[in-house]
Amino acid sequence: MYIPSKQQRATPAQTASILVGSSVVFAIWIVVVVSINTPHQTATLQLMIVLLSGIATVLLCGLLSESHRRAQRELDLAAKQAKLEATNLQLEESRQQAEQASAAKSLFLANMSHELKTPLNAIIGFSEVIKNQTMGPAGAKNCAEYAEGILSSGHHLFELIGNVLDISKLEAGKMTLDEGVVEIAALVKTSVARLSQRGKDKRITLETDLLQEAPVIRGDELKLKQVLLNLLSNAIKFTPEKGCVTIRSELARNGDLAIVVSDTGIGMSPDEIAIALEPFGQVDNGLAKLYEGTGIGLPLAKRLVELHGGKLVIESVRDAGTTICVLLPADRLVAPREVARVMSPA
Repeated sequence: MYIPSKQQRATPAQTASILVGSSVVFAIWIVVVVSINTPHQTATLQLMIVLLSGIATVLLCGLLSESHRRAQRELDLAAKQAKLEATNLQLEESRQQAEQASAAKSLFLANMSHELKTPLNAIIGFSEVIKNQTMGPAGAKNCAEYAEGILSSGHHLFELIGNVLDISKLEAGKMTLDEGVVEIAALVKTSVARLSQRGKDKRITLETDLLQEAPVIRGDELKLKQVLLNLLSNAIKFTPEKGCVTIRSELARNGDLAIVVSDTGIGMSPDEIAIALEPFGQVDNGLAKLYEGTGIGLPLAKRLVELHGGKLVIESVRDAGTTICVLLPADRLVAPREVARVMSPA
């Protein structure tokens, strides 16, 4: 006899089939008892009892079989419904992710429009002043300043467009490394010198603390320099005036090379760190934000470090500062003898 489990409540049809079956069995049992206790029971009555027993058995089996089929159908329907609900939930999550990605890209394009127009306006404005000789003949002293402004704006545009193209290549998986021998001390000093004027403009102290035995690694020098420039640029940007930005190198216990950039800036919360590491994600989403930028520098640095087999680790506290550690694997370190062999002329 079919008995529903504790987790499954019996349907009305199942309950009815169980009651009917029980009643038929009980009636047959009474007839059998009466027939046994009646001494003059005829053969006809015995035959009727046998027939009734057979009919009751067939009916009972049919009811139980139908009840079982209905229960199985209900279980199948419940399983299909659960699967459908899970699919709908996945589709809803995918839709939300797609909408978030679309919103992030739209915001990125809006910010990019501002970032591109600013240096372009400077280039056009300074060029018109020189062309029209508004401030005097082309050889005047002011022209050198305007030319410097044009050059600076041009470099900014070049870096901006380069970052956008690089993040696109990384997203498409088409970025490759042009590996060679890289001296970390020279790389750090060059990067700091490149941004020293920006630090002076904000009266920010730029400090370096490098290993005495400067390590040499195998890697793509231009891409590693791009990583350091992005990290230092962000550190200077988000550090208030008279703050401090430090870059140091050290060896981890497992032999990995660590390049650490720390600042006394505004810092980030854990949620903001996650946003900042996403392509096209920005912590400050206002177009009239205090700190300008496209929001691709940090995710680009992370991807370039990972392309070298390393990882980028961020520790930050709101209103206290940020520390970003670039870890490059120990197997990229070049032994002194190999350095001499590679760097010596053929």
